[in-house]
Formats: sequence, C-alpha cells, structure tokens
Amino acid sequence: MSLTVSILVPVYNASQYIGRCLNSIIQQYYEYKQIVVIDDGSNDDSFEICKKYAVEYPFVSVYTREHRGIVQTRKELLEYADGEYILFVDSDDWIERNMVSDMMQLIIDMNADIAMCGMYYGKRPIYPMDLTPKSGISIFNGLESLRIFLNEGRLMCS
Repeated sequence: MSLTVSILVPVYNASQYIGRCLNSIIQQYYEYKQIVVIDDGSNDDSFEICKKYAVEYPFVSVYTREHRGIVQTRKELLEYADGEYILFVDSDDWIERNMVSDMMQLIIDMNADIAMCGMYYGKRPIYPMDLTPKSGISIFNGLESLRIFLNEGRLMCS
C-alpha cells in the first residue's frame, strides 16, 4: 500500500535552520511524500534557500506571501496538501531518516488514523511519549485520544 504523506513546513526567518530541516525531510526513506513550504514573509533569505530545493526536487513546492503568522500559515499549508496523511515540521527542526517510514508502517500495521512520536531538544526529551514498556506502542481510540489531548495535553498537533 502506497500512502502519500504531505510534509508541511511553515517558514519565517529561518535561513540558518531551513537547509537542515529540508535535507532531513528530503532524505526520508519513505518514497511517497509531498513537501510543501510556505515562507511567511521572511526578512532573511529563507525563501531563496527554499526555492533552490523546489528547483532540484520535483516533490517540493514552495510559496511565499506577506507575513500573516504561524496559525494562518499552517491553515494555508493544509490547502496545498494532497497526501492521505499530514506531518508538520517546523523550519528550525529536523527529523530522523526513518521517522516517516516507521510511522507509516505503524499506521498500516495498526490500521490507524494518527501516529505520534516523541521530540527531543538535542539529547534531552522535551516531549517524551508515555509508552507501554512491553511494545513501545500505545493505542487509543478517538474518544481516548480526545480525553488525553484535552485533559492531559499529551497529544501534539503535528
């Protein structure tokens, strides 16, 4: 089964980080990906850097507009998404090479709608997942997910 993942990147004044971010996304082992970048009116050369990726890689689309903020940028990114699944990656972050393939394999194996993983700042976990020790996987239905999100703040938007 070949499900496409739309990887959405909001960018604002990220020229010192955006190359590392886009390289980490482009180098994913997962083949079926669409990358969409919106430059939210950066004052640095973020847009020029992003344009170079769009020229080199046909699955990368880059747009720019005047500054409207992160919420509006994320909403607009969703309008360009063609994939069955969505992943937001902030322009100052990067992802491990196997992140998308591992998460998509879990989605397929578990017939899931959502997959999540932890986050780190360097080697320090800033959003550790509370996983079951036996399998390393937690499974929640829609109602459980909503309760965890609203009451415990443990589910992330990306």
